[in-house]
Amino acid sequence: MSEEVNTRGEGPDKRFVLAGTFLVVVLIAGIVMTVMGLIGGDEKTSEPSRGQAPTITVDSEATVESCELAHDRSEEPSERMAAWPSTWRGMRIAVSDEYGPCDLSGVPAGYAKSPIGATLAALNFVALVNNSDEPRAVGELYLAEVPEKAGLLDQMGEPAEGRLSIDGFKYLGSTGDVAGVQVAASGPGTEVVSVDLVMVWQDGDWKVDPVGEGQLWQMEPVGSHDQLRLDGWTVWGF
Repeated sequence: MSEEVNTRGEGPDKRFVLAGTFLVVVLIAGIVMTVMGLIGGDEKTSEPSRGQAPTITVDSEATVESCELAHDRSEEPSERMAAWPSTWRGMRIAVSDEYGPCDLSGVPAGYAKSPIGATLAALNFVALVNNSDEPRAVGELYLAEVPEKAGLLDQMGEPAEGRLSIDGFKYLGSTGDVAGVQVAASGPGTEVVSVDLVMVWQDGDWKVDPVGEGQLWQMEPVGSHDQLRLDGWTVWGF
């Protein structure tokens, strides 16, 4: 990719580091088991906000053709964005009438080309690839078309054990067709870890670039949920 996105709002000279090794681990075994092995079984200290509206059940018959999305809006994601934790086939995802996903006939897809649309796609990817019984189907839809995709999909046969919760995010910036989103997540009885995702606009939707700038990806521990706010995360999840 030729485009670069500024990292974490710390100035134009820094570029966020892609975390490819972590995604490979996610695709093979799921975040939950990795987190439990690397960090241990420390209990959560406090729960993050899980959105600003009651849980709803999304319309599983909706398609891209049946909805209109708020493309090209510059509003950045926040705790007050117009999106809510929802239930899709027994799994928690984030849904917005304005920003997607609007095609829920299969694996949720169809996001607005905007900062909020990119962020929702990143959050839902991490949740779905770990919590779905068919992680390969999630990868087929959400991974960008790159030479490495086929090999990654071959390693995605088994669903992860346990359930992953999304705890927060950092929106790292966008250059239009490329956006950076950092996702914080945790499994049962584990502390929080983060992964940086590069989202690319491809074939009319946001996709996860599994190789980014060619660097290997890495997982980074965040610590407790209390630490999220101290470190400048948007504490919003499901």
